[in-house]
Amino acid sequence: MSSPPSDVRSGLTGGEDAPDTTASPPPAYGGRPLTVAVTGAAGVLGERVAARLVASPGVKKVLAVDDRRGEVPGVQWRILDVRDPAVAERLAGVDVVVHLAMDLGMRCV
Repeated sequence: MSSPPSDVRSGLTGGEDAPDTTASPPPAYGGRPLTVAVTGAAGVLGERVAARLVASPGVKKVLAVDDRRGEVPGVQWRILDVRDPAVAERLAGVDVVVHLAMDLGMRCV
């Protein structure tokens, strides 16, 4: 059995279904500044996302959540395990949660 053509595998069929590559990017967020929590903020990806959010004009506060403190300047740290039910209380007032925490100790059987 052979593989389907690449345009089928990618979901691109041409014509009306093809993405418009000439479209301009979506407009910048223009609402009130947000409070954003980033779980897994001490990890490589979490640190990068949190740093970008700190620099964003649409974000007024970044809460960095992890079980250890990281090195991201400009964030407020919440040192806790995201599996703890108390995490909901610690995130009161947050508008957006970017969930990047993961359990690397889990095993698939």
